[in-house]
Amino acid sequence: MEKQRKIKVLAIAALIITILGLTVAFAALSQTLTINGAATLDAAKWGIKFENLSDGKTSGDAIINDTAVIADDLVTINNIDVSLSTPGDSVTYTVDLVNEGTINAEIYSIETPTLTEEQERYLNFIVTYDDGQEVKQGDILEQSSRKNITIKIEFDKDITDTDLPKEAQEISLSYGLTFVQTDKTSSTQPGTPSEDVKAMFNWEGDTVITSLTDYGIEEVKANNGHLVIPEGVTEIKGTSMEEVQKTGTLTTGFSPIAIGKIDISSGISEEILGNPEINIIKSVSFPSTLKTIGELAFAYCANLTSISLSSNIKEIGDYAFGMTQISGELIIPDNVTTIGDYAFSSTSITSLKLGNNVKIIGGYTFENCKNLTGELIIPDSVTTIGDYAFRGCGLTGELVIPNSVTTIGDYAFNSTSITSLKLGNNVKIIGDCTFENCKNLTGELIIPDSVTSIGNSAFSSTSITSLKLGHNVKEIGNSAFSSCNNLEGELIIPDSVTSIGDYAFRSTSITSLKLGNSVEKIGISAFQSCDLTGELIIPDSVTTIGISAFSSTPITSLKLGHNVKEIGTSAFAACNNLEGELYIPDSVTVIGDSAFTATAVNKITSISISKNTKYGYSFNGRPTPTIRD
Repeated sequence: MEKQRKIKVLAIAALIITILGLTVAFAALSQTLTINGAATLDAAKWGIKFENLSDGKTSGDAIINDTAVIADDLVTINNIDVSLSTPGDSVTYTVDLVNEGTINAEIYSIETPTLTEEQERYLNFIVTYDDGQEVKQGDILEQSSRKNITIKIEFDKDITDTDLPKEAQEISLSYGLTFVQTDKTSSTQPGTPSEDVKAMFNWEGDTVITSLTDYGIEEVKANNGHLVIPEGVTEIKGTSMEEVQKTGTLTTGFSPIAIGKIDISSGISEEILGNPEINIIKSVSFPSTLKTIGELAFAYCANLTSISLSSNIKEIGDYAFGMTQISGELIIPDNVTTIGDYAFSSTSITSLKLGNNVKIIGGYTFENCKNLTGELIIPDSVTTIGDYAFRGCGLTGELVIPNSVTTIGDYAFNSTSITSLKLGNNVKIIGDCTFENCKNLTGELIIPDSVTSIGNSAFSSTSITSLKLGHNVKEIGNSAFSSCNNLEGELIIPDSVTSIGDYAFRSTSITSLKLGNSVEKIGISAFQSCDLTGELIIPDSVTTIGISAFSSTPITSLKLGHNVKEIGTSAFAACNNLEGELYIPDSVTVIGDSAFTATAVNKITSISISKNTKYGYSFNGRPTPTIRD
């Protein structure tokens, strides 16, 4: 076994495909194959390079637009630029892959192009040896040898009319090979890690790794911070946050530091050190066999900037990559169903593509990813968006919540920069502060009939201009729409609503209000400082009108329902346009102090009130009430 082992990466990148109607054109096709330099291992020379690149062979109507060349460093191929226009068109290149060193090299992992289901029906991208065998993981390029490989890009000739692309589009693909030095020969069974690869990790069984060994840390250092998880690994085991807080230890994963014995939201009171040397990890390649990335697997790896998730991953655990420096585009593969709490929290990702089978986006998953901008497309597989999931992200444009989503958690999109919102028809609960401080959110907001509860401050301090509430909303939370200064026109509270929370519509610009026949409670300052005009009708269902509920509104007349029991302090104070007769129904038992003070002098012509009603300083001389028996 070698004392030390080097890793080299071969990449075919930036495959640009333009699709036009019923034809396919591969325009501005640029592929870069790169192996980062040369190194030595004791007396063993490590050298892999390209030789003898062909000019390219076309079939059908394919066109080669530029001359592909091997760069001066002999490890890079540039300028592959071809166009394909009809089914059956293809372009084929051949090149020698040469190992001029004195130690064998193994294909350690393969990153295959990520294609959509539609693209797989018309695009073939194949890399084979000259005998027609596909290049695969575990293949050996022995010392002082060469293998001729063929790169073929093909518009599938057997495509049916229904599978042809319907509109123009541009596609970017990539293909990568990672090589490691090895003492294996070509007769060694592929897919099984060599002994020195296995020695890099602590294992549970044959397919689960738990952490790096000291030897593994040195190998990652020697590879400039690049960590390669070997083929055959199905799970990277993590440590649950609950266990860390209970025991004060971090025993698995690749995180250099855990969070302490208290919740992250409260700050760190006691640091629990893992292995600080693991902070040398800068990038990670995952094998095609991997299915699970465990809790806290790479959390707090401060130098981790790049990952490429393999297509078979199903679950990404809590805190898996939280508080790292992962940047650029993050692609969640289609096989992933669950993304855990804090999984990518406070990273530097700039764009996000969610796979088509994600069901649960956990709490805080992408919270505080300030560089995450642009429109977010949520696939119609998602059912739950957790608390704080995207809080503080730079998301812009229209946000469409698909019909599959039933719950949007507290603070889920708080303080983002989205400009419009379309809620799916199966959302039942909108959590507290979900869209609060989305100051660029404007236009009409439609709450679908599926929604039963709108949480506290759910849409406060947004710029929506009109609101349509669904017919099954039962509860409107405290401050749900407060300080929506641009919300104007008529507001209709549907008959399903039983409670309007404190400050729910305070300081909005609504001019007309129709309260549904099931409202029982109108909360403190619920409509304070609104622009309400004309007659205000309180339905018979209402029993409580909260403190300052309608204060400082320009209503001109008031009709109170026959079941109102309590009118809160300052409920109608400073309603300067309130005039005419004011009739307090017999049901009212108490009117709070200053309930009608600071109204316009002499505009209220009479007040009629039951002898059983306690009213104290409620009217402040506007005029003396007439007491009924």
